[in-house]
Amino acid sequence: ELNSTSSTQSVRVGETIIINATITNRGEADDRQDIKFNYRGASRSRSVALSGNESTTVEFTYEARARDIGKNRSAVVASDDDTETIRFDVFKPAVFDVEVNKTASVTEVSNGEAIQLVATVENRGTRSGTQNVTLAVAGNVVNTSADLTLAGGETTQVNLAYRTTGDNIGEEVPIMVSSLNDSARITASVTPVRVS
Repeated sequence: ELNSTSSTQSVRVGETIIINATITNRGEADDRQDIKFNYRGASRSRSVALSGNESTTVEFTYEARARDIGKNRSAVVASDDDTETIRFDVFKPAVFDVEVNKTASVTEVSNGEAIQLVATVENRGTRSGTQNVTLAVAGNVVNTSADLTLAGGETTQVNLAYRTTGDNIGEEVPIMVSSLNDSARITASVTPVRVS
Protein backbone atom coordinates (compact mmCIF):
# COMPACT_ATOMS: atom_id res chain seq x y z
CA GLU A 1 0.00 0.00 0.00
CA LEU A 2 1.23 3.49 -0.89
CA ASN A 3 0.26 6.79 0.74
CA SER A 4 1.94 9.98 -0.47
CA THR A 5 1.77 13.57 0.70
CA SER A 6 3.53 16.75 -0.29
CA SER A 7 4.90 18.80 2.59
CA THR A 8 5.16 21.76 0.20
CA GLN A 9 1.75 22.33 -1.37
CA SER A 10 2.74 25.67 -2.90
CA VAL A 11 6.29 26.60 -3.95
CA ARG A 12 7.89 29.30 -6.00
CA VAL A 13 10.30 28.80 -8.87
CA GLY A 14 13.66 27.64 -7.51
CA GLU A 15 12.22 26.10 -4.35
CA THR A 16 12.10 22.38 -3.66
CA ILE A 17 8.96 20.28 -3.76
CA ILE A 18 9.17 17.55 -1.12
CA ILE A 19 7.12 14.37 -1.58
CA ASN A 20 6.88 11.91 1.32
CA ALA A 21 5.67 8.43 0.39
CA THR A 22 4.68 5.95 3.10
CA ILE A 23 5.00 2.36 1.88
CA THR A 24 3.35 -0.51 3.75
CA ASN A 25 3.77 -4.19 2.98
CA ARG A 26 0.25 -5.52 3.64
CA GLY A 27 1.29 -9.10 2.98
CA GLU A 28 2.85 -11.64 5.32
CA ALA A 29 5.98 -12.33 3.25
CA ASP A 30 9.06 -10.15 2.85
CA ASP A 31 9.09 -8.15 -0.36
CA ARG A 32 11.24 -5.65 -2.28
CA GLN A 33 9.86 -3.13 -4.78
CA ASP A 34 11.02 -0.04 -6.64
CA ILE A 35 9.09 3.06 -5.57
CA LYS A 36 9.02 5.50 -8.48
CA PHE A 37 8.43 9.24 -8.64
CA ASN A 38 7.58 10.90 -11.96
CA TYR A 39 6.82 14.50 -12.82
CA ARG A 40 6.98 15.90 -16.36
CA GLY A 41 9.63 13.40 -17.39
CA ALA A 42 11.74 13.80 -14.26
CA SER A 43 11.98 10.33 -12.70
CA ARG A 44 13.37 9.09 -9.41
CA SER A 45 13.40 5.56 -8.04
CA ARG A 46 14.05 4.05 -4.59
CA SER A 47 14.38 0.33 -3.86
CA VAL A 48 12.50 -0.56 -0.68
CA ALA A 49 12.61 -3.90 1.16
CA LEU A 50 9.94 -4.57 3.78
CA SER A 51 8.98 -7.47 6.01
CA GLY A 52 5.33 -8.47 6.26
CA ASN A 53 3.14 -5.65 7.68
CA GLU A 54 6.18 -3.34 7.91
CA SER A 55 6.07 0.34 6.83
CA THR A 56 8.65 2.93 5.89
CA THR A 57 8.75 6.44 4.43
CA VAL A 58 10.62 7.47 1.31
CA GLU A 59 11.28 11.11 0.39
CA PHE A 60 11.48 12.47 -3.16
CA THR A 61 12.47 16.03 -4.04
CA TYR A 62 12.12 18.14 -7.17
CA GLU A 63 13.29 21.71 -7.79
CA ALA A 64 10.49 23.78 -9.36
CA ARG A 65 11.40 25.46 -12.65
CA ALA A 66 9.86 28.27 -14.69
CA ARG A 67 8.20 25.72 -16.99
CA ASP A 68 6.33 24.31 -13.97
CA ILE A 69 4.49 27.56 -13.14
CA GLY A 70 0.78 26.92 -12.65
CA LYS A 71 -1.86 25.59 -10.31
CA ASN A 72 -2.81 22.02 -9.54
CA ARG A 73 0.33 20.44 -11.00
CA SER A 74 0.41 16.67 -10.55
CA ALA A 75 3.22 14.23 -9.85
CA VAL A 76 2.89 10.45 -9.58
CA VAL A 77 4.40 8.11 -7.00
CA ALA A 78 3.99 4.41 -7.79
CA SER A 79 4.86 0.97 -6.47
CA ASP A 80 4.21 -2.31 -8.26
CA ASP A 81 0.79 -2.47 -6.61
CA ASP A 82 -0.39 1.09 -6.05
CA THR A 83 -0.27 4.63 -7.47
CA GLU A 84 -0.71 8.01 -5.80
CA THR A 85 -1.13 11.41 -7.46
CA ILE A 86 0.26 14.45 -5.63
CA ARG A 87 -0.96 17.96 -6.52
CA PHE A 88 0.82 21.25 -5.86
CA ASP A 89 1.12 24.83 -7.14
CA VAL A 90 4.23 26.47 -8.57
CA PHE A 91 4.33 30.27 -8.71
CA LYS A 92 6.68 33.07 -9.69
CA PRO A 93 6.94 35.77 -7.01
CA ALA A 94 6.22 39.39 -7.80
CA VAL A 95 8.90 40.92 -10.05
CA PHE A 96 8.41 44.60 -10.90
CA ASP A 97 9.92 45.62 -14.25
CA VAL A 98 10.35 49.35 -14.88
CA GLU A 99 10.44 51.21 -18.19
CA VAL A 100 10.49 54.98 -18.68
CA ASN A 101 8.05 56.39 -21.23
CA LYS A 102 10.39 58.91 -22.83
CA THR A 103 7.68 60.41 -25.04
CA ALA A 104 5.41 61.22 -22.09
CA SER A 105 8.21 62.35 -19.78
CA VAL A 106 9.60 65.88 -19.49
CA THR A 107 13.39 65.74 -19.23
CA GLU A 108 14.50 69.02 -20.85
CA VAL A 109 13.87 71.81 -18.37
CA SER A 110 15.24 75.10 -17.12
CA ASN A 111 16.63 75.33 -13.61
CA GLY A 112 13.74 75.54 -11.14
CA GLU A 113 11.35 73.63 -13.38
CA ALA A 114 10.27 70.07 -12.66
CA ILE A 115 11.61 66.95 -14.31
CA GLN A 116 8.53 64.79 -14.83
CA LEU A 117 8.90 61.10 -15.49
CA VAL A 118 6.22 58.64 -16.56
CA ALA A 119 7.23 55.05 -15.91
CA THR A 120 5.49 51.82 -16.85
CA VAL A 121 5.70 49.23 -14.08
CA GLU A 122 4.77 45.61 -14.80
CA ASN A 123 4.56 42.72 -12.35
CA ARG A 124 6.02 39.81 -14.31
CA GLY A 125 5.34 37.39 -11.48
CA THR A 126 2.23 35.29 -10.98
CA ARG A 127 1.60 36.53 -7.43
CA SER A 128 0.52 39.95 -6.17
CA GLY A 129 3.25 42.13 -4.72
CA THR A 130 3.87 45.56 -3.19
CA GLN A 131 6.99 47.61 -3.80
CA ASN A 132 8.23 51.19 -3.76
CA VAL A 133 9.21 52.85 -7.04
CA THR A 134 11.82 55.57 -6.62
CA LEU A 135 13.19 58.45 -8.67
CA ALA A 136 16.89 59.25 -8.23
CA VAL A 137 18.66 62.29 -9.66
CA ALA A 138 22.45 62.15 -9.84
CA GLY A 139 22.35 59.15 -7.49
CA ASN A 140 20.12 60.73 -4.83
CA VAL A 141 16.55 59.48 -4.28
CA VAL A 142 14.30 62.53 -4.59
CA ASN A 143 10.82 61.03 -4.96
CA THR A 144 9.07 57.75 -4.13
CA SER A 145 5.83 56.15 -5.20
CA ALA A 146 5.29 54.16 -2.02
CA ASP A 147 3.44 50.88 -1.56
CA LEU A 148 2.60 50.24 -5.21
CA THR A 149 0.59 46.98 -5.33
CA LEU A 150 0.19 44.99 -8.54
CA ALA A 151 -1.48 41.66 -9.17
CA GLY A 152 0.45 39.04 -11.12
CA GLY A 153 0.75 40.20 -14.74
CA GLU A 154 -0.68 43.66 -13.98
CA THR A 155 0.77 46.86 -15.47
CA THR A 156 0.38 50.45 -14.36
CA GLN A 157 1.88 53.88 -14.93
CA VAL A 158 3.67 55.85 -12.24
CA ASN A 159 4.27 59.61 -12.37
CA LEU A 160 7.31 60.96 -10.54
CA ALA A 161 8.48 64.56 -10.48
CA TYR A 162 11.42 66.53 -9.13
CA ARG A 163 11.90 70.29 -9.11
CA THR A 164 15.45 71.07 -10.16
CA THR A 165 17.92 73.27 -8.31
CA GLY A 166 21.19 74.93 -9.22
CA ASP A 167 22.99 71.72 -8.24
CA ASN A 168 21.39 69.88 -11.17
CA ILE A 169 22.45 72.14 -14.04
CA GLY A 170 23.98 70.21 -16.92
CA GLU A 171 23.29 68.66 -20.30
CA GLU A 172 23.39 65.06 -19.08
CA VAL A 173 21.96 64.78 -15.58
CA PRO A 174 21.60 61.05 -14.73
CA ILE A 175 18.05 59.98 -13.84
CA MET A 176 17.07 56.53 -12.58
CA VAL A 177 13.66 55.03 -11.82
CA SER A 178 13.87 51.86 -9.75
CA SER A 179 11.80 49.09 -8.22
CA LEU A 180 13.16 46.40 -5.96
CA ASN A 181 13.90 44.23 -9.01
CA ASP A 182 14.67 46.56 -11.89
CA SER A 183 15.80 50.05 -12.87
CA ALA A 184 15.63 52.26 -15.94
CA ARG A 185 18.15 55.00 -16.66
CA ILE A 186 17.86 58.11 -18.82
CA THR A 187 19.46 61.56 -18.82
CA ALA A 188 17.86 64.97 -18.33
CA SER A 189 18.99 68.36 -19.56
CA VAL A 190 18.77 71.21 -17.05
CA THR A 191 19.71 74.64 -18.38
CA PRO A 192 20.36 77.72 -16.27
CA VAL A 193 17.77 80.50 -16.22
CA ARG A 194 19.05 83.45 -18.19
CA VAL A 195 18.72 86.77 -16.45
CA SER A 196 18.32 89.68 -18.85
